[in-house]
Amino acid sequence: MSAAEKKSLQCELTRDHFTAVATMHGTEGRRVTVTGQLSCPSIGFTLHLEKDDPGINPQPNELVLKVVEEKPDGVVPPVLTDTEVSGYFPVKPEVDTVVIRNLDITVPVKDE
Repeated sequence: MSAAEKKSLQCELTRDHFTAVATMHGTEGRRVTVTGQLSCPSIGFTLHLEKDDPGINPQPNELVLKVVEEKPDGVVPPVLTDTEVSGYFPVKPEVDTVVIRNLDITVPVKDE
């Protein structure tokens, strides 16, 4: 991921406030729920997680994600606002780490 892609987010990680929990879902298999919080420059931002390109040498134990933000419409007051983000992802049994590329963080997966 390029430096421009990393800096394209207006919302920032203010502390390591992400978790990843794996659960089994019957015939659907294992699923990881990733949740976290970013500090956005105003109210009205919407955040979600998407799978990202794992690169030329993907690691089988990693789920690679990116945060995507949608900026608010119109004029909004510039007030720092903690904003939640979460996502659910089917994974293989060997996945034990979530990498969020555009935040440059790794989160260990805990089994529930």
